[in-house]
Amino acid sequence: MRSFEAGPMRIFVLVLRSRFNKRREPTAFKMIDEPVSANKFNFTKIEPVETLLHFNFREIENCDGNIIANVSPFEFGHSLIVPNCDKLYNQVLRKSPLHMALTTMLLSANDYLCLGFNSLLAYASVNHLHFHLWYSTHRLYASVCPIRGKEYLPRHMELDFHPVDNFVFEFNSHKDFQSTFECLWKVIEECQRLQIAHNLFAARNASGVLRVVFWPRRTAFEAKACLRHLSEELPGSESTVADFDVAVAELAGMLVVPDASIAEKLTSSPDHLLEVYLNEKLENHLVSKLEKALQ
Repeated sequence: MRSFEAGPMRIFVLVLRSRFNKRREPTAFKMIDEPVSANKFNFTKIEPVETLLHFNFREIENCDGNIIANVSPFEFGHSLIVPNCDKLYNQVLRKSPLHMALTTMLLSANDYLCLGFNSLLAYASVNHLHFHLWYSTHRLYASVCPIRGKEYLPRHMELDFHPVDNFVFEFNSHKDFQSTFECLWKVIEECQRLQIAHNLFAARNASGVLRVVFWPRRTAFEAKACLRHLSEELPGSESTVADFDVAVAELAGMLVVPDASIAEKLTSSPDHLLEVYLNEKLENHLVSKLEKALQ
């Protein structure tokens, strides 16, 4: 893994070909709330050995979870939280499952534990509700970047610098959990109502407080990249930055790419990387529409 500076951002680039050739065949979706298709892959179809544990919290009603192994991991401990697996929820955030996922994060004091969610049309590869869970080798940019008030929504916070519009929520104490969670949920709810694709990242900030970063972003109708979709000339071909996806880990500050030539192109030009991020920005008219709904 290599790191470099792109403006004020410290970004890590991980070359991991196995992430792309072991990945289950991704699906292209048409809507962020597309129903589950029982004929396509879902997590009820995995081998029993892939389920690592089952858990629930008594204070969160009607919600339990499985932690399952990720067949194409990109970091140590990379696994998936699948809430109420047998209910076959589509890949749409729901209150109780999100509450459960964040509570799971609060049970760990490890500063390197990360949680991620990709909505449909934001590079989710499976339409069955799940969160990514992994231990990062390094503290990622989104977890340690200073924050500031949003210009047009002063009651909301954002990363001090990030090319993609975002919202930041910090869970400073147990007594404030519910009120902070409701503020987060309001943003999620409006994105769902407006059919805005989104990614969510959670990790401990520089002070050890649980931070959630939420990115409303451009709609990605293309399927997630895997080697079957990339140039057959790899490695050493004229590969482009389109050969990987900007999903939650990438937005948080870790780019996972299939070969060294792509990593070299990214790290050779900070402006090039910033352009990659800017390509994921939500259109201005939708940003304005979302901000108006949250005022």
